[in-house]
Amino acid sequence: MLKTGANKVDSGADGLYSDDMGRQKTKADQLGDFLDDLTVEELDEQLVRLGRRWMMVYTNRQLLAKEQGFTAPPPDPPRIDSAGPSLAAQASVETLGWLIEQYLQHDKFKSLQFSTRRNYGNNFARINKEAGSIKLSDLDLEILARLHAGWVGANNAQALGRALMTMVRVVTNFGSEILHNRECERLIGVLRKMDFEPRSTPIERLNREQAALICAKAHEARLPSAALAQAFLIELELSQREVIGEWVPLSEPGESKLIHKELKWVTGLRWEDIDENYVLRYMRPNAELLEKNLNDAPMVMEEIRRLPYQPKTGPVIVFERSRLPYTASQFRRSIRAFRLELGIAREAAEKSSADEEGEPNDVELNFEKAGDLSDRRDTRH
Repeated sequence: MLKTGANKVDSGADGLYSDDMGRQKTKADQLGDFLDDLTVEELDEQLVRLGRRWMMVYTNRQLLAKEQGFTAPPPDPPRIDSAGPSLAAQASVETLGWLIEQYLQHDKFKSLQFSTRRNYGNNFARINKEAGSIKLSDLDLEILARLHAGWVGANNAQALGRALMTMVRVVTNFGSEILHNRECERLIGVLRKMDFEPRSTPIERLNREQAALICAKAHEARLPSAALAQAFLIELELSQREVIGEWVPLSEPGESKLIHKELKWVTGLRWEDIDENYVLRYMRPNAELLEKNLNDAPMVMEEIRRLPYQPKTGPVIVFERSRLPYTASQFRRSIRAFRLELGIAREAAEKSSADEEGEPNDVELNFEKAGDLSDRRDTRH
């Protein structure tokens, strides 16, 4: 029998708690009993944990709400008024988690592209979970090196270690430049002293011969759009996001003629951007107008001529199996499969996309045949 406080007993065998009147206790009762037995120091520790957990939940909630187009604000944290500080105040201790939260709420983060914010958010969530409670004043070369070693791990995941440490640099620079935080200014100097292991193999750019082999594999797989996308990537040096476009929540900036399941497709090449003389006039996401005569891009022209059908309007690159534009992960998986078959170095194939680093949780669509995209706008059912 477990003693949990005055006049508190449990039933032992079945694990169900009951009070001295034989009434079964709720989980809330059990939590109350647990808190009754804690010392002041232990209660302080619980308060700190609650504040930290609230911050983590809030961060993940905001990112998910953005992805799903959910606009209702989150509930405010409970306040204790004169009895003590609020959870929000406790969470404002200058920890690494606090610094991440300041960055996520700032326009500097909110102005980033959707895919970049999603990638940053995933990385920050891991950092917050493993190191969010560390005070900025306690961070030093030894602790940062230990964190980096933990991220690299037994599998020697150097790329992951670099990516997460880059996120630490991002928020530290933000804290110094925007918040004028002295600890962040100190940490910039500490981070400069860190010596990371170099990449195991140098990054090589995909060459035209390799790109042509990938295009051939795409045709073997009956994916001519993937071949055309690869040709645009190698000859026009556009980013993957510019060529295939991007699926983002409806709440993201920008208009779109193509909407599917609460997402819209933006930024990608459209047939309207190519005139009858095959001159491409494409407004890039940075508002720079790209003008290029595709007749000077023989690989692109060859792939256009091989298309079974050339629409007048709509996305240029369409996943043949769904008849909707690719998601980033769908396109990467297709190109990666061709690369593996051909034995092309991973770094060369992935560098060819000139895309932002890493999008581990890409937007996935529940695809079905969506019909002709040349004049279509909204596929929601």
